[in-house]
Amino acid sequence: MKKQTVIRGSTLTSLLILSIAACSTGHPPTPASPVSAPRSDSVPISGTTGWAPRLSPGKWHYLIRDSSTISMTNDTTGHTEPIESTAIYDLSIADSENMFILTSRVDSLSVNSHLPTRKAAETSEPLELHGVLSSRGRFTATGAVASVSCTGNSVSPSSRLQELLVILPTSVIRVGDKWSDTSSTTICHGKIPLTQTLIRNYELMKSSTCQPGTVEVQRMVSNTLTGSSADSNYHLDASGSGTATSVLCLDTNTGVLLESNGQSHLELTVTTSRGKFPFTQNTTTHIESINKP
Repeated sequence: MKKQTVIRGSTLTSLLILSIAACSTGHPPTPASPVSAPRSDSVPISGTTGWAPRLSPGKWHYLIRDSSTISMTNDTTGHTEPIESTAIYDLSIADSENMFILTSRVDSLSVNSHLPTRKAAETSEPLELHGVLSSRGRFTATGAVASVSCTGNSVSPSSRLQELLVILPTSVIRVGDKWSDTSSTTICHGKIPLTQTLIRNYELMKSSTCQPGTVEVQRMVSNTLTGSSADSNYHLDASGSGTATSVLCLDTNTGVLLESNGQSHLELTVTTSRGKFPFTQNTTTHIESINKP
């Protein structure tokens, strides 16, 4: 599964459908067969050889702030709602022989919105997601401590993992070089399980905004969403697409995200027995590592 920039504010996107379905939940990435990830033999960073990061074990805490506007059309009229959200995510990567073990946890999440959903505090019990990463930071196997049905009350950490995990290049690169990655995930928005397909394009930039000792990478994401509810009493279909652009400040040696700023645009249409309801969401997102020395 997994929202590079998910599409940004994937937690906020769920409020679109929640305004119709009035239900909130998260769904972890679709499990894949466990595969041992071989280690990369990428060379260390050098001023003459370029950039070749190595994924390393560690623990990180991220503060994520989203500021969105959502335009929607109901049966009789259209209106725009501002939404602000703040979340803290914990990530842990452990080295286990020929693989990296990931643990992700939503530590807290609050949403400030006038949409008719549940109260702003969305997480009562933190949910953990466990997975296996390749040396590039890509999932090879996943599992979660949660039910896989879209009927619970928890928020899945998978909804933002794609923004926090950076897919690393396969070889030594220099300023101006590009690489890409594609993934397909399943996420829950309200009672609707959505298949999300992400195409992420990266480019190593000449650093202008990041702190010394980091590298600057631009990430551009295109996203498509399709799915339908399994509730026979209240059937919903949803489909949409979006784009996102962000500037990432990464650790020079490991490629770990330290800070990012970006914008995204999403168009989603929810179809019910009453008709079609189009939504448009524009989001500005700031992410920063809040690790203490």
